[in-house]
Amino acid sequence: MVGMWEAYKLLFTNYINFGGKSSRAEYWWVYLVNLIIGILLFILSVAVFMFINKDGYGILMGIIVGYLLTSIYSLIILIPSIALSVRRYRDVGISPWWFLVIVVASFIFLIMSNLANIFYIMGIIISMVGLVITILPSKK
Repeated sequence: MVGMWEAYKLLFTNYINFGGKSSRAEYWWVYLVNLIIGILLFILSVAVFMFINKDGYGILMGIIVGYLLTSIYSLIILIPSIALSVRRYRDVGISPWWFLVIVVASFIFLIMSNLANIFYIMGIIISMVGLVITILPSKK
């Protein structure tokens, strides 16, 4: 069984490894750590807002710091997260190309959601299919 920090370490040691497999535990531990880091970045943004708010620029600085830190972190983990998802799909026994199909379709439908609510609902449904795939047990 993979522990939380071991899974997170594997994310970066296998950052360009699109082959192989990733267990359910490895996949979800990484996303838990990413959630924790996201919360910490939000707290840092609020702290900057509260600290600098004396001058009246706190809201703007809090937003800028939060956005920059979150964007930088998101760029750092983008390729490793895609590789992890591809390995997870392979572990479930589903072609990794379905990951690309689900991501692109979700993105297109969510962008088109301004046209009609049905596109928003379709994007959510497709995203939920991707979520269910990552929850499925490993195939031998």
